[in-house]
Amino acid sequence: MQTSYKQLITEHDAIEAAANALLAAVDKGYASSTDLAVQLHTLAIVVEDHVEREDLIIAGLDETQLSGPWIEAWREGADAFVRLKSDWTKFLKAWNAEAIQDDRIGFKADAHTILGRLPDRVQLETRAFYATALQTGAIGLR
Repeated sequence: MQTSYKQLITEHDAIEAAANALLAAVDKGYASSTDLAVQLHTLAIVVEDHVEREDLIIAGLDETQLSGPWIEAWREGADAFVRLKSDWTKFLKAWNAEAIQDDRIGFKADAHTILGRLPDRVQLETRAFYATALQTGAIGLR
């Protein structure tokens, strides 16, 4: 079954909601390190499922289908995707319940840094990456 634009946007909404809930819990300061690690794990699963779909879209696109500004838009989206995926993997490896317990201030700073990039990423994917994928038929509308 082909991935749809609607599905990807729905997943973005779920990712943003989970990220915002995690940041709110971090900022309020009363959640235990275990609770924060569980919220991070839940977010990681949602992100992983979404990234797997995006990987399939990227792998399935033949750049010869693109022309003009679509080539640059696609490359910009793909490059940003690779950077964020790498940073996200490093973040997840660095922060488990014990690491959060040992350095709440560091976790808070790192969480705000990586999760603060989400709105820009969502906007880039919607504006450039998904628009290009729709244009080439790599994803459907619904």
